[in-house]
Amino acid sequence: IGKEEPDLIIADVLMPRMDGYEFVQQLRQDPRNAQTKVIFYTASYIEEESRRLAKACGVNHIIVKPTDPDTILEIVDEALGERSKPATIVPTPDFEREHLHLVTDKLSEKVEELETLTHQLEQEIVERKGAEDALRASEAHLQTVVENLDEGVIVSDLKGGLVHWNRAALTIHGYTKLEEGLRSQSDLVDTFELSTLDGTRVPLEEWPLFRILRGENLRDLELRVRNIRADWERIFNYGGTLVHDGSNEPVLAIVTVSDITQRKRAEERLREQADIINHARDAIIIRHFQDDRITFWNKGAEHLYGWTANEALGKPSGELLYADANERDAPLKVLLSTGEFHGELKQVTKGGRDIVVDCRATLIRDPAGEPRSLLLINTDITEQKKLEMQLLRAQRLESIGTLAGGVAHDLNNVLGPILMGAESLRCNRTGEQATAMISLIEESARRGSSIVKQVLTFARGVEGERVLINPRHLIDEMVEIAKRTFPKTIEVTGKYPEHPWAISGDPTQLHQVLLNLSMNARDAMANGGSLILGAENVEVDDNFAAMMPGAKAGSYATLRVSDTGVGIPRALVEKIFEPFFTTKDPGKGTGLGLSTSLGIVKSHAGFISVSSEQGRGTTFTVFLPAVQTDVAPCRKEAPPVTKGNGELVLLVDDEMNVRRVTKMTLETHNYCVLEANDGPEALAIFAQHKDSISVVLTDLMMPYIDGVALIRTLKRIKPDMIFIASSGQDAEPRLVELQGLGVVNFLRKPYDTRKLLTALESAVSKQLAPLPKK
Repeated sequence: IGKEEPDLIIADVLMPRMDGYEFVQQLRQDPRNAQTKVIFYTASYIEEESRRLAKACGVNHIIVKPTDPDTILEIVDEALGERSKPATIVPTPDFEREHLHLVTDKLSEKVEELETLTHQLEQEIVERKGAEDALRASEAHLQTVVENLDEGVIVSDLKGGLVHWNRAALTIHGYTKLEEGLRSQSDLVDTFELSTLDGTRVPLEEWPLFRILRGENLRDLELRVRNIRADWERIFNYGGTLVHDGSNEPVLAIVTVSDITQRKRAEERLREQADIINHARDAIIIRHFQDDRITFWNKGAEHLYGWTANEALGKPSGELLYADANERDAPLKVLLSTGEFHGELKQVTKGGRDIVVDCRATLIRDPAGEPRSLLLINTDITEQKKLEMQLLRAQRLESIGTLAGGVAHDLNNVLGPILMGAESLRCNRTGEQATAMISLIEESARRGSSIVKQVLTFARGVEGERVLINPRHLIDEMVEIAKRTFPKTIEVTGKYPEHPWAISGDPTQLHQVLLNLSMNARDAMANGGSLILGAENVEVDDNFAAMMPGAKAGSYATLRVSDTGVGIPRALVEKIFEPFFTTKDPGKGTGLGLSTSLGIVKSHAGFISVSSEQGRGTTFTVFLPAVQTDVAPCRKEAPPVTKGNGELVLLVDDEMNVRRVTKMTLETHNYCVLEANDGPEALAIFAQHKDSISVVLTDLMMPYIDGVALIRTLKRIKPDMIFIASSGQDAEPRLVELQGLGVVNFLRKPYDTRKLLTALESAVSKQLAPLPKK
């Protein structure tokens, strides 16, 4: 102060050697500081006598400890604002005496406080000594309990002294024995740094032990611990609590610690993988193998199926995803055999929408080798399948245009014998000649019916369900079509084993594959040649499968199409399955036939191999997974039909020739027949003979009242009446309605005598034959 001239001095009152009053008195003796503003800041001198002495020294402001900062600043501002006013000094005649008296009283108070504190300290020393004795008595037992734990245990006194480390705690922290630097938590600061998992440094006062000493119960506190000297970093899990004596007084603290570094790394990897899986566009699902319950359901599955993870987890996949349990179980046989499955499955969404998914499934086994879970990766290919269907229909129509000329030729050949046979019968030939001619007419009519049915089915593009197929039947049907429609310069033959392995597939689609391949073969033999359609049983081993894209080892039934045409150049073989690629002249091919065929085969979990030599010909071999079941090598002969027992049949059809032939056939086989030309006539006849009529055989397409309306009306008149329906058109859209009305069978026109009598026999015996699905 002798060197400076401050504007304001803030001084304590109770100070060693010189208190605040003496300080101000000496300050005022210097003329330069006579008017300097002084503020007392004290917690001791706050009585009225103290304030009067302060004014006697020219101190008008006293701040009592403790005081908030805002109040201090207000008083300082007030004092500084009075700098222009001279310090007010109120002389006191007995200042020295009053000052001495005041100091003496304060000294007495402090002595009393010191005595009290001394007594308390003595008490604490006594209590502490007792606690220390108790602590030492329990140390041996405590050490025995915690020494062999796998979890690290550190015992501390209430002042933070580390009184014990068990072996696990030492090992976790990188020590082999208890060293001098491990006696206090504060001693560890030079060796260890603690931070939160996000990297925020943890100050010493927030270390686990000090938090426990403050009374916190710690559990699963995860921190990063870095050893500065050894240069390693790990993740520890801390816990701990205070231990209390019988009086509920804390006596020591226990810190537990576990090294969870490997676990956290594994969890992080799992989180990263789960995040990747969760955001994949494909539906990724894990379900339990035994009870089918879903254990994982990613965002892709939520988007595809509409079920949230909370809704799906724990539910059977068959309950959520499949309308048909057979679809769910279809991959199981392959999975148990090879551990993997790749194919198409029909599923449903939460909203009931039918979808088709490309399913890649992997079987997960437990350590004992038993099936535990299924990992399913499903891709929605519903729209893709719709496009494929449209493409297939377009190709079928294109193919029909190519086949139309041949079909017309064949139909003329079929109709010729019928016309000639009818003329011969009209000329009253002998009985033997008439029988032979009738046989020719029947055979020709069956051939004509078969041709028309094949063309109509092919043109409709109806996709059948996956059924068991004998490859021999596919080959026979394709050979028959090729012989009728391909140029006569091409020799068509079929070859297959006596007992070909069965396949599961869509007959229409596989027929399309054979037709595409056969038509390519036809186009490759413009000057004639040989076309061989065949089937073969093949075992594919790992070596062969490795050479064929998409192939897997196993049992396959193959469909082979071989020609002796111009062949395919080696450089083009790898391109032939690309969409729109064609080797034909412009306008003679779309380039979609082979790519479509490959798509169909892949959807059946198969593959195609090609071998070709220019000038010698080409062979396409379609590999389809074989189904281990018995399939009849050829069609069984139908059992003989039985005659009726005089049952009365009401025959309703608006075609007179159909009624005439059907009535004659039924009467020949011991049935009685009532005829009706249309619905109203049938109602009138039924009203008169309802108690005598056993079966109603009615056409569906008639004027006035159609067959369905007639059946519904007659059903109200006689609920237990038995009905057989017939039509020359596709009845697929009305099959469900017919079944609901109790129609026991459906005859597709033209039908022969056997089919007619079989339907009647089944109906009258009430052996209800199910309506066909197609």
